[in-house]
Amino acid sequence: MKSKTLLEQAIKILGIDDISEVKMEDLPKIELKARKHWHPDRIEHSNDQKIVEEYTRTFQKIKGSIDTVEHYLTRKEVEAEQTVSEKIRLDAAVRHVRKMVPRLQQETQEAWNVIRLDKSKYS
Repeated sequence: MKSKTLLEQAIKILGIDDISEVKMEDLPKIELKARKHWHPDRIEHSNDQKIVEEYTRTFQKIKGSIDTVEHYLTRKEVEAEQTVSEKIRLDAAVRHVRKMVPRLQQETQEAWNVIRLDKSKYS
C-alpha cells in the first residue's frame, strides 16, 4: 500500500475537502475546527484507549499539518508570481523582436541585392 504524502496527511487531519479552494486567511478557522474535532477531551468518556490515543496523536499533529498546508499555499503563490514575471519578460522579449523585424528584413533585402550584383559580375 502506498504511503500518503505529508500534504495528504495534513489535508486529512485538518478535514480539508478541496485544497485548491483553501486560502491563507482560511487557515485559522481550519485549525480551530480541527482542534475542536480532534480534542481528546471530546472522547475521554470512551472506554476504548486506542481511540483516545488516536485522538491525542492526531491532535498533536494539527500544528504541523497547518504548517504543511501553509508551506504548500505559499509555494503555490510564489510559483504564480514567477509565472507572471516570466510572462512579463517574455512579452518584453516578443515586443523587442517585433521591433527589430523591419530592420532585419531591410538588411536581408540589402544583402540579397549585393549577392545578386556579385553573381551578375561573375556570370
